[in-house]
Amino acid sequence: MISPSRWQTEEGAGASPHMDNGARDPKSTHEALDAVFKHAAQVREYALLYLETRKDQVRVTVQRVVTYLILAMLGLICLGTGLAVAVALLLGGASRGLGILLGDQLWAGQIAVALLVLCLTALGVYLGVRSVTGSSRRRTTEKYERRHVKLRSQFGELASTRSAVGDTDE
Repeated sequence: MISPSRWQTEEGAGASPHMDNGARDPKSTHEALDAVFKHAAQVREYALLYLETRKDQVRVTVQRVVTYLILAMLGLICLGTGLAVAVALLLGGASRGLGILLGDQLWAGQIAVALLVLCLTALGVYLGVRSVTGSSRRRTTEKYERRHVKLRSQFGELASTRSAVGDTDE
């Protein structure tokens, strides 16, 4: 704690070294406190203004992102719908054309095209699943082969090889 004697001067007790002749002027103290409170209020208002502008910037950014996401989803929906309509028209035309080639048997053309589409879809699913599982299996095998090579370089032969060799020695 600061001792009040630190502020005492030869002129009198309690006088500040910053005041003239050790006299206190209540009017100037009141004006100084008013100025401090005014500046504090001003700083508070500027801080509130800053925070509000930052909040508005975030709000505008979020609105812009949401707007672009909605536009992207609408675009994908339109693209998917257009693609579905095009495929339907193509398959409908192919089935009618095949039906006419089969002697005005439209039902035969529709069945043939439907079977062809189902078979091609099944083949695509099969090849896709085989590709994914095959590449996963290949990566796993390569990972363990690299590990075995690393173990061989560090320790010589592998533990599985030693146990197989140890079994034949007994």
